[in-house]
Amino acid sequence: MRQWTRFRARSRGAAALSVAVLLGIVGSRTGTQASGQQASPLSKSAEPAGSFVSGVESDHTLKSLTEVVNVPVTVRDEDQRLISDLKREDFSLAEDGRAQLIKYFSRTRDVPLTLGLMVDTTVCQDEGLPLEKELAQEFIRHVMQPGDQGFVQHFGSGVEFLQHLTGDVDRLSGAIDQLQIEPHPTSWARIHTHGKLERGPHHLYDAIAEASLELGKSQAGRKVLILLTDGFEQGSRTTQKAALDVAERAGAIIYCINLVDPILGAIPGVGTAGRPVLLKLADQTGGRLFWLTLPRELPGAFNELVEELRSQYFLGYTPSNSRHDGSFRSIRVTVLEKSYVVRARPGYYAPAD
Repeated sequence: MRQWTRFRARSRGAAALSVAVLLGIVGSRTGTQASGQQASPLSKSAEPAGSFVSGVESDHTLKSLTEVVNVPVTVRDEDQRLISDLKREDFSLAEDGRAQLIKYFSRTRDVPLTLGLMVDTTVCQDEGLPLEKELAQEFIRHVMQPGDQGFVQHFGSGVEFLQHLTGDVDRLSGAIDQLQIEPHPTSWARIHTHGKLERGPHHLYDAIAEASLELGKSQAGRKVLILLTDGFEQGSRTTQKAALDVAERAGAIIYCINLVDPILGAIPGVGTAGRPVLLKLADQTGGRLFWLTLPRELPGAFNELVEELRSQYFLGYTPSNSRHDGSFRSIRVTVLEKSYVVRARPGYYAPAD
């Protein structure tokens, strides 16, 4: 049986991780400009400021020297069909309410992808794990193209990378094969006297922080985390705010998938306890939550993810507010067709000198 690697704090200054200068850089797969549309500049690297001590506790753990902000955007019509044929002139973008010039425009089939698969392997996930593994392997083979990278991580009482960043799909598939339910030393269904269900440690926020830092090693393109969990958190040293902070600074888009456990789902207030957590993770990063009640819904969720990742747009702009004050800047993207629904991350952190 595999021994889990417990989540340990490490000094990121000592590790000297390379962090992209641009937040969510667009990198062309071909290196050429498409049909007169300007390609986004390549990124440089810089060491992150701050440290990673006792989980992630600082709001300034990971910093990006942002000169160009790139925003992945998904557009659907009122019937939830993906719209993938829009042009740059169809979009408008504002930062903190001020209109910005969209200098760079690209469709995501031209943009490299860095993909992190994060899997909850605690005992409450045992019903869905075999099917999730099979579908995840099909997913990476369908969505990853030459030049893309991915990694596989699992979490529960600890956080472990089964495969760090690689472009080798076979290695990623092999790492998915290694996923197994963590043995639990005590009954996960124990009820405390005050009525709380004791499920043991679920280091969800530690996992998000670690995965986001892994994404930060990639220099260009889209940064996507696929999170398979019910959203239960217990025992992380990292707070939710800090985990989201690291994810947002890494430019991560978080997609959450949960297949509701039939036992937990039958307990009022327990089966849905993690839903608000997953909604917040998805909404604040421009991602999406798939909340499923039947195993037969899982293939459809993965298929929708494939189509969405193939149908996104990348908009890039240089902020008119050039102050390096570390503040959060809100982003709003709209399109000319008012009936369309636009989803994008709500903002980013400006660099701080």
